[in-house]
Amino acid sequence: MYPYPVKDLIPDFAFAMMNELFRVVNEQALELKSDLPSFTKCNFKIGLDENVCITTIQFKESGLPAGGSMDEDEFTDLRNSVGNAREYSELCQIQALSDRFGWDRVLIVADVENETIDWHQVHRDLISWANDKPLPRARRINENRVKMALPAPPQYSLKDVEAAMWVLECDEACIQGTAFDLEGFGTITNNHVVSGTFNLRAFRADDVSQKYPVTIKKSNSVLDLAVIEIEGASVSGALKPSNRDLNQMDHAAVCGFPNYNRGDSGILSPGVIVGTRMKSGVRRLLTNAGIVSGMSGGPAIAQDNRVIGICVTGSNYMQKSRETEDQSIIPVSALELLE
Repeated sequence: MYPYPVKDLIPDFAFAMMNELFRVVNEQALELKSDLPSFTKCNFKIGLDENVCITTIQFKESGLPAGGSMDEDEFTDLRNSVGNAREYSELCQIQALSDRFGWDRVLIVADVENETIDWHQVHRDLISWANDKPLPRARRINENRVKMALPAPPQYSLKDVEAAMWVLECDEACIQGTAFDLEGFGTITNNHVVSGTFNLRAFRADDVSQKYPVTIKKSNSVLDLAVIEIEGASVSGALKPSNRDLNQMDHAAVCGFPNYNRGDSGILSPGVIVGTRMKSGVRRLLTNAGIVSGMSGGPAIAQDNRVIGICVTGSNYMQKSRETEDQSIIPVSALELLE
């Protein structure tokens, strides 16, 4: 096909360009084919003299290809606008030709020498146009289609969760943990955070100067749950429990104060429920969200910000949280078993 003879321009030249685009798409962008112009259907016009060939192509959705010779006036206007420009990168910058380039239309200009056209140059310009106009549009359409197919990401509110959480600390026993206020139940944490401690104190992360003594109201070492009272503290903004059952791959987030140091804020670590595991007669929820030492007793929440459970086991450090399969959540329903 190189060089391309002028005598074969109408209609073979336009069909050759369409076939070349069709081949490139099938080989390199097949997944975007439905969002690209129909390269086998177009209206085309070809005009030429002894020096230059100008081809306009308008791709269409249906019907048979149609076209022929360009009328003399249109050819003259285009030739004057084109001037000495030949490459696509030059032509698409000419203001008078702006309406000739779009995601479904293109103008190709080639020199005529010895009654032939340089097919390699035509091929380069076709590919340049395809990469510049129809391909970005097809990718945007495809990306939007993918986004619409994906579920909306959960919208957690760390501010609301943090307002309900407490840091628990016992200097003598070198113990830290998390507790949170839960509507209808009181202040909740894990039994292993409060058992065997004395002089346990609770405070808000944003006010470490005010520490309150803690007493245990209910606890169960088998369930590893405890309800505590924070003496002298006012409770506001308690979280609400969830009454829905979570299934595998449902969104969930674990919250708490991992390895708390003065000035630290709470964290909210999003993930999904990856499975369940029976322990002490309770079906715990397993998650891929990182639970770290100090987050024990913190709330685990669903995407509606309601509490689905209590964080209970994890790892010593965030960097190692992916090394354990036992990122566990005690379901909130287990609180009903406390006596």
